[in-house]
Amino acid sequence: MAGNFFHILLTGVKNISYNLANFYKKPARAGSQERIKAMTTANQNQPEVLRLADYRRPDFTTDEVYLNFDIHKDHTIVTSKVTYKRSAEGKDAPALVLHAEDPNKPALGPYNPVQPYLQRVKLNGVELAPGTGYIYDEEKCTLSILLDPGEKEAEVQIETFLEPEKNLPLTGLYKSDSTFMTQNESEGFRRITPFLDRPDVMARYTVRIEADKKDIPVLLANGNRTAGGDLLNGRHWAEFQDPFLKPCYLFCTANGNLGHIHDTYLIGDDKNRPVDIAVYAESGLEKRGYHALEALKMAMRWDEEVFGCEYDLNNFKIVAAAKFNFGAMENKGLNVFRDSAILADPEIATDANYQTIIDIVGHEYFHNWSGNRVTLANWFYISLKEGLTVLRERMFTAAVTSTETERIGSVQDLRSRQFLEDDKPTAHPVLPQEASSIENLYDGTVYEKGAEVLRMMGVLVGEETLIKGIKHYFKKHDGQAVTIHEFVKAIEEVSGENLHDQFFLWYTQSGRPRVKAEGKYDPVSQTYTLTMEQHVPPTLDQPTKKNMLIPVKMGLVDSQGNDMPLVLETDTPDTPGTGTTDRVLRLTEGKQVFVFKNVKEEPAFHSLFRGFSAPVTVTDSGLSEDQLHKQLLIDTDGFNRWDAGQQLALAERKRVYESYLATGTLPEVNSRYLETLRTLVKDAKHAPNPMLIEMALTPPSIEELESIVQPVSPSAIVAVSKHMRKSIATALRQEFEELYAWAHDGKPYVFNFKEAGKRSLKSLAATYLTESENPADMNLLRDQYMNADNATDRVSAMAALRNHPSAEREEIFKNYYERFKADQMVIQKWFSMQALSSSDSTIGYLRDLIKTDPGRTKNDVFNWENPGHVGSLVGGLARNYEQFHRQDGAGYEFVADGVIRMDRISPNISSRLADFLCDWRKYADENQRLIVNQLDRINAAPNISTDVRERLVKSLPTDQERQRLGLPVGAGGGINPAAAAAPAP
Repeated sequence: MAGNFFHILLTGVKNISYNLANFYKKPARAGSQERIKAMTTANQNQPEVLRLADYRRPDFTTDEVYLNFDIHKDHTIVTSKVTYKRSAEGKDAPALVLHAEDPNKPALGPYNPVQPYLQRVKLNGVELAPGTGYIYDEEKCTLSILLDPGEKEAEVQIETFLEPEKNLPLTGLYKSDSTFMTQNESEGFRRITPFLDRPDVMARYTVRIEADKKDIPVLLANGNRTAGGDLLNGRHWAEFQDPFLKPCYLFCTANGNLGHIHDTYLIGDDKNRPVDIAVYAESGLEKRGYHALEALKMAMRWDEEVFGCEYDLNNFKIVAAAKFNFGAMENKGLNVFRDSAILADPEIATDANYQTIIDIVGHEYFHNWSGNRVTLANWFYISLKEGLTVLRERMFTAAVTSTETERIGSVQDLRSRQFLEDDKPTAHPVLPQEASSIENLYDGTVYEKGAEVLRMMGVLVGEETLIKGIKHYFKKHDGQAVTIHEFVKAIEEVSGENLHDQFFLWYTQSGRPRVKAEGKYDPVSQTYTLTMEQHVPPTLDQPTKKNMLIPVKMGLVDSQGNDMPLVLETDTPDTPGTGTTDRVLRLTEGKQVFVFKNVKEEPAFHSLFRGFSAPVTVTDSGLSEDQLHKQLLIDTDGFNRWDAGQQLALAERKRVYESYLATGTLPEVNSRYLETLRTLVKDAKHAPNPMLIEMALTPPSIEELESIVQPVSPSAIVAVSKHMRKSIATALRQEFEELYAWAHDGKPYVFNFKEAGKRSLKSLAATYLTESENPADMNLLRDQYMNADNATDRVSAMAALRNHPSAEREEIFKNYYERFKADQMVIQKWFSMQALSSSDSTIGYLRDLIKTDPGRTKNDVFNWENPGHVGSLVGGLARNYEQFHRQDGAGYEFVADGVIRMDRISPNISSRLADFLCDWRKYADENQRLIVNQLDRINAAPNISTDVRERLVKSLPTDQERQRLGLPVGAGGGINPAAAAAPAP
């Protein structure tokens, strides 16, 4: 695209085309006809790609927004009143251009509106005529109000007509069960009223809500309630004011038949300012919110103590919603959560659910400063708020659980999810440079990798200094919409570190480095020479890469498990860190040599990337199998002990895989590897942190195995995975029986970190015990389910039995269904268990389960309009490696069907499902053909959303690739990553 994107799309008029056919006749403003003609003959091209380089500040701003919601059963009238002021950038703008998207329009099919979305527009109290005083372009989603050049201010009043129950994408104002609620990130506010829907337009909001008191007894919005009362005809009203500047994406209202629980939190060291905190849910479900309420108090106290961030309103409200596209949303003072991410009791929620609630409640609350009080200048800077808040969430989680388990869990997630994003055609930097759909930028790269970049800053400058820098950032930019550059500058000002040169590549360069290491000891000179190399593979968006600044936290460990003093030959007495046992090396070149002197004995091994100090893939650690076994036992760094075990597990799986491909037979599993696992299982009963042992016994993800083998044959990976699981179960049968008996102690359920770790070990043991399919083991798990006083034990029994057809499996699955089929939240666990079954009957069973009558979106249980249902069932099948990669292609077809179906309802969800099909090039040719056939089918579907289309453009094969695969050419050629990534001449 040529031109200034943010000027053209968000505030300018040069590239806007207008359709005047459907507007009502009203009086025109003087001289407007000639100006309309000139504008409509301007360049008609609409940019398809949004670019960071095109950003400019808005032509207009506003300080105050007034909104009135008049809610009725089948519609809502919204009236907005805003005074817009010209900025320096807009001094010559001929029109005020607002974003305006009709939320009542269906994705497919005829559109017969009850009333037009846009009802009336007033400028300075005078009603304007459509097509003359203003232009509403439905296709381009803009409302342009003509202004005279001398008009510095314009009071605009707009009335819109909304049908929330028909708003299936769940953005803007929509209905979830009884609740009329909003979701505006990233571009939903324009579906409520025309506005400057961009994050750098910040204002204070006053909101009045009116509704039927019997049907909608609870009225909520951001901020403090300032007035309210009863009206005639059984209606009532309430007014709210938010005294803090915020962008419109943080606006929220939620109104319905809601029950609530509440408590009081006392702010500050003196605890002299009370804040009313509450959790709202559909009436009758609110008591499931007590755990969330306790988690909120923990988060509020932690943020005060660590970052000095005190809450700033007199109330904090959380609302649970069944229909919600994301896990949660940080709207100022009124957080909205998907019900499964906030509601819990032992009957319905597992240990994992309880911990997730703590994590997510903390995350959304921490946004109050990292995202709300200080927000982002534009959507390309999403990681400015999300990466920073993930970092703060992880620090909080480590404080309430364990530093080691939090770090390991984060890295497990990073390697199995975000590393895949780095390796796909859709790879992008933490600070993206362009996109067709902003929604596609909400991914692991922005969130998890963004947090890792900040954590690396902490490795370089020290965690204490990083926290001081973040505090300085909050204070310096309070009430502002800023960029990542301004955040980095704030850290530089406190630390004195240069983070804008080579280190900033972590923000602007996609993909990740691959690192090799080699260590050599010289007993004569008593030196240890560590040689490291880095290489960043090319990606589709960036063919040429630069060397990055990689912080390598490391140590040398002697044979007794002691860290050795580290002195580099280049050190002087004033060198920071000289002589300490933990050093941070800076790998900045393609190949770099570090020589340590005064090393009195040969180290048992070098310990690199302690605590996972940088998000890289170590392709060769330079350690032998013996050294890895030693590291697993004695390294002083807990993360690296775990990671040594993961490297051994991956190496063994790779050996078995390659042998299987070469010979067609599965070799025996290495006895030394089995003995290592045996030692871990035996030690579990005495471990102070049972969760850490469970993590050590959990093998690397299949995605990690895929990343180190070539070619990737899904059928071979399935065979190897089953063989490894069966071999371990057989060899360690007695140990798993003893572990299960120890963990299954019959104590009443209580959620805490240690007991949750103990139950995780019981679940792992149960999974291995069922591998023998011994009737006694099946019955053991059946009894665990039937006698359980908690959801953790029930769900772990279902998980252990889901792949083993038996009477016990059928009994407990039927019991769970009958018990929870009426609960649209809890039944999602049953959907997941069915979708994750390895049985070849799974897909047929799921198809029967989701069948609907013509014209309907739901049956008795499954509802296509509920994102949690779709994610659990269709997303569950996509995560079922064996069934997703079926050799008949049925798994790919099932997910593609889900993409096409959901794209008519929620492009946000359909795009996430489509992503499972985009990384097809790494698989064997037959799998490639089957996946591409489904991508072509999605591409041929009518009216595919921009969200999905962007993924297809980057993923579809070129004609040359089609010829290689024996597929028809010209079916929508994509971009060849190999060609695009070739080094420039």
